[in-house]
Amino acid sequence: MKVSDEFKIVFILSVLGAIFYFIYWLRDILTPVFISLFIAYILDPLVDLMERYFSRTFSIILIIIISFSIFSLLLIFVVPAFISEFNNLAENLPSYIEKWKALINTHFEILQKVDIPIDKIFPQSLNIANKVLNNIFSMVANMLNFLFIPIFTFYFLKEFDHIKANIKGKIPPKFVSKVSEIFGKIDNSVSLFVRGQLLICLILAILYSAGLIMIGLDSALIIGIFSGFASIIPYLGFLLGIVSSILISFLHDQSLLGLLYVFLVFGVVQFLESFFITPKIVGNKVGLHPVVVILSLAVFGKIFNFIGLLIAIPLASTLKVLYEYGLNYYQNSRYFK
Repeated sequence: MKVSDEFKIVFILSVLGAIFYFIYWLRDILTPVFISLFIAYILDPLVDLMERYFSRTFSIILIIIISFSIFSLLLIFVVPAFISEFNNLAENLPSYIEKWKALINTHFEILQKVDIPIDKIFPQSLNIANKVLNNIFSMVANMLNFLFIPIFTFYFLKEFDHIKANIKGKIPPKFVSKVSEIFGKIDNSVSLFVRGQLLICLILAILYSAGLIMIGLDSALIIGIFSGFASIIPYLGFLLGIVSSILISFLHDQSLLGLLYVFLVFGVVQFLESFFITPKIVGNKVGLHPVVVILSLAVFGKIFNFIGLLIAIPLASTLKVLYEYGLNYYQNSRYFK
């Protein structure tokens, strides 16, 4: 009996829906697994490169040790400085508000009648900050199962080529060529955002932080790191970073020279990013639209929480390739003609 195309489509969508629901149901348990797969995907090209000179097992162990050593050093040196600057920002918040109040009242006399309850705003701000820190500590305490990530990552990396070959072996021979072509495009698209954009964000975070520290801006590390990684959405990190830097710089000393330094730092970094960093790392490939990136982070973050933020862009890139293939299939089908 010949199976209709409509039945095939419905069956495939039903299976995908069931898999998606299963993953959603077990999202808390599967989070370390997905993170390990994500890390394995990132590191696999490096392992393949090192495999030319060492055994795959030794290459994996060496890369994992170096990666987690760097991560540990960041926790030891960067996190305390980050917390210190956060506390400094919280301590200076009342004076910043007072300065803004004085500045506004100076230029807009009508607002002098408005009583801004600083004594209430400040405790509420500290209360929010304390809740945020408590949530962070609670999250860290509940992430003991993440200790399995290095173990999962090791085995995923060790069997990465076998996993791909095994999946390919389950595909009917007549579809191997087409499926390989689709997955090749998916890999290329995901690589653009995962390996390329994340590397760009890391470089921008370092450049912004270094530049703002050099000009002596308060909370330079917080603003620099946030601006760098917010650049996953084009221009968002730049805009948020320069606005917050201008506000803090102006409130600190109300110096035009300080504002000039801020514009200089962000102008130089933006110039380097636009003409050297992005073209060198990403090239001329076209990625996802910024609106799609924002919606992907919002939707998948809402559904899968932390893991959703981690897989949002790879999934969006994958869906984009599947959509383009599906649209091409539809336009060449009898339904369109």
